[in-house]
Amino acid sequence: AARTAIPDAQLVLLPYAALLSRTTRDALGLKLSNAVVVVDEAHNLIDTLNEMHSVSATARSLSELGAQLAQYEEKYRTRLKPSNRTLVQQLLFVLRALRKALVVPA
Repeated sequence: AARTAIPDAQLVLLPYAALLSRTTRDALGLKLSNAVVVVDEAHNLIDTLNEMHSVSATARSLSELGAQLAQYEEKYRTRLKPSNRTLVQQLLFVLRALRKALVVPA
């Protein structure tokens, strides 16, 4: 019921993440054009933005992802268009480089 009331509301309170995410705003029917946006505790805004656009990865998770992607490439090698096979190979290259950057030399 609350979501359906948003387009007609004069005041909407929501978390930073919902305000900053276009997908969430669209899903809620929230339009920011000609709106006044008041941000409470704006000093937390940078941390919220960093969290929204960050990801954590371990060498192990990158290895597992690389192994799965390599299996995918092997299984569908003959069905993939050359351009798609190139994209898969590029992803594998990036995954190996990221993993290498995360592994601390002994």
